[in-house]
Amino acid sequence: MSRVHVSLLLIGVLVPGLASCAPPAGRYQQALVKEQQGAPCFGVPAIRTGDAPAKITGVSVMEVGSGGAAIWERDFLRDGQAEPTLAPDQCLRYGDGGTSPPPRLQPGKRYQVEMWGSAPAQRGAPQSRWFNGYFCVVDAGGVPKINAVQQGKDGALRWDTCGSTAQPVGQAGR
Repeated sequence: MSRVHVSLLLIGVLVPGLASCAPPAGRYQQALVKEQQGAPCFGVPAIRTGDAPAKITGVSVMEVGSGGAAIWERDFLRDGQAEPTLAPDQCLRYGDGGTSPPPRLQPGKRYQVEMWGSAPAQRGAPQSRWFNGYFCVVDAGGVPKINAVQQGKDGALRWDTCGSTAQPVGQAGR
């Protein structure tokens, strides 16, 4: 067999195998952060045509730069509760469902939310889904206001919505 044939054979065997290692489209998505009754509320983006809504297994909020320690977390499976299916107009409120009140979010600090769960694939078994978002609390004349932080086209987080009091923290605070 010539080198060309061997090379083509290897490409024909390896490329499909490598392609299957890539995560399915939509596995990692940006979480939506909005304000509801003075608290942050976390949701999922609009469903693409043909996609089923995601079932949320858990949600975690941490301060950016704190080393990933959760300040509030809710794990539906651990709590023995059914996983909620979130439509784009629904969200999970910070602090809801916990056994004790979560810490008060502070103006000038940066926060990250992660949600995880699954969604049925168009073909086959359910696939894991991860939703990640960033937000801050700003002081709007003595009233705390929740501001979502968007990611720019260059991948950098746009913390400018947080005002000058939110200081950069390591790489996560880009």
